[in-house]
Amino acid sequence: MVNNSMSLSRALSAYGSSTSSSQTQKSESTATSDASLKAATAKAAAPVQNSKSALARQQLNKVQLGLAKDINAALSKAGKPLTGAVEFNVDAHGALTMTGSDKDKANVAAVLKADKSTPSLTARLTAMDKQAEAFDRQNMQASALATAAKYTGNHAQNMMSTYQALMSHQSAASAVFSVSATSSQLTFKGAVDTKA
Repeated sequence: MVNNSMSLSRALSAYGSSTSSSQTQKSESTATSDASLKAATAKAAAPVQNSKSALARQQLNKVQLGLAKDINAALSKAGKPLTGAVEFNVDAHGALTMTGSDKDKANVAAVLKADKSTPSLTARLTAMDKQAEAFDRQNMQASALATAAKYTGNHAQNMMSTYQALMSHQSAASAVFSVSATSSQLTFKGAVDTKA
């Protein structure tokens, strides 16, 4: 008989450490000391997941680089280059928010308001945030599933309850896109930090 409370606490602990290591972009091993079928399946699926994850990271990086370039170009054209970093994220109501110096925020707001491109810079910022959140959610789900499989072995019911417990401990947070005159960065809650 499996001790569910002990298994759950071990899984939660392992999941917490696996999401912390993903923030530093270290790869996580899904190897286990036992040869259970579920753990072997998770290990076999890891290269496929890592490949998909790498492609998604590359796509997000391409999007954020292009967006940073376009924002800086619009600011330069308006004669209002950034003096510091401005951070963008989407709040719980779906509205785009900015943090940074008052001068930079005012300049960016003016450029976003005057923007006539299709899709607009504002729409592109919002879409990138949603894409980053979806990527982050998929990484969290994959990590939770691998951790649940690792600590519950062949017990499907225990694996699902452990997975659900792990996912219930995740808080919702949006991605943050930071742009300055010389660099940009897209930061996700607990999965990836993409810098340029």
